[in-house]
Amino acid sequence: MRRRRATERLAAAYVEPHAHDATDQLIGKQLAQALWAALDQLPIAQRVVFVLCEAEQRTSVEVAAIVDAPEGTVRSRLFHAKRRLRELLEDES
Repeated sequence: MRRRRATERLAAAYVEPHAHDATDQLIGKQLAQALWAALDQLPIAQRVVFVLCEAEQRTSVEVAAIVDAPEGTVRSRLFHAKRRLRELLEDES
């Protein structure tokens, strides 16, 4: 449930904040579902780092401590996760 709310928040960032009609809400939910499906295709290490950094807004230092990896590794995983998500979401369009 927490993951679903986080992906919906991320998808909402792509929809204009002042738009509140049913069409925009549907688009937001579809974006969240597409993001969720794309996240499921990432390797677990990249998925964890992406969710912690982007959805939970943690710093790379905090995430490095959580996943017990060097900060550089966390940043690399985040970079690769974002690149792969971009590719997956563009393919969906």
